[in-house]
Amino acid sequence: MVGIADPKKKSRINQEGSDGWERDRMMMVLFVVNDMKEQLRRVELLLIVICILFGLNLVLSLLCMAK
Repeated sequence: MVGIADPKKKSRINQEGSDGWERDRMMMVLFVVNDMKEQLRRVELLLIVICILFGLNLVLSLLCMAK
């Protein structure tokens, strides 16, 4: 039957976090995803800085060769 929930199944499992607050599974997943997005932003910024420094190094070496 469609639309009838099984009372034995629990779609959300409450767990107590390290800060004492109870969180369900969806909130824990959301916390992990947000943390991963923040780490991805840091890696992206680091790669951009590395590419800029590499490009500047290449330009400076070409300028030194031209002299």
